[in-house]
Amino acid sequence: MSVEYWAQSRSLEEIAEPSSPPRGGSAPPREAVTPPPREAPSPPPREAPAGRVAPQAPMPMAGPGPGARPGSAPRGGRSLVQVFALLVGLAFAAVGVLGFVPGVTTSFGDLALAGRSSGAELLDLFRVSVAHNAVHLLFAVGIVAAARAGWSKLYLLAGGVVYLAVWVYGSVIDLSSGANFLPFNSADNVLHLVLAVAMIALGVVGTLALRRRPATA
Repeated sequence: MSVEYWAQSRSLEEIAEPSSPPRGGSAPPREAVTPPPREAPSPPPREAPAGRVAPQAPMPMAGPGPGARPGSAPRGGRSLVQVFALLVGLAFAAVGVLGFVPGVTTSFGDLALAGRSSGAELLDLFRVSVAHNAVHLLFAVGIVAAARAGWSKLYLLAGGVVYLAVWVYGSVIDLSSGANFLPFNSADNVLHLVLAVAMIALGVVGTLALRRRPATA
């Protein structure tokens, strides 16, 4: 009995007393280091299937080049002053051609080279001759001038000044004298004044519109 009792009491003492640290001191407990999460590898870029072109980012629109002039017309388009020059040029070309068309030009048999001897009248109203019709065809150069804005302005303004001078000349001379060399009549004088005012006005309006137009390539 005494041996069993001693063994049991010895077991209880070992359980109650904490275990002694090892010699040399105890090392602090080591914290567990958690490894960083491993990133998943990015998938390789997908290639476009055969026959299809991969979409590309839109290219920025280029602004006006260093040599672009303010108010110049965009490629493939016409400025307002160019349109005016083209229309006036076409009108002169039509009048010049119709001056040689019998029926449209009455008394066509009396069409002379120049001077008062020409009795032909365009639309039975405007007295014409071969020289007079040639002048109309010469002013059809507006069709060519319409290729550039600068040419169009010069054509309209200078042509208007020329016709203004022609109106003044036709108004001060004696229409029955030899000075009437193209020749003119009263209807021609009125038409020349209208042409002068119209061409100068179109040139001014077209120039102002050209200056207000934003610069383009």
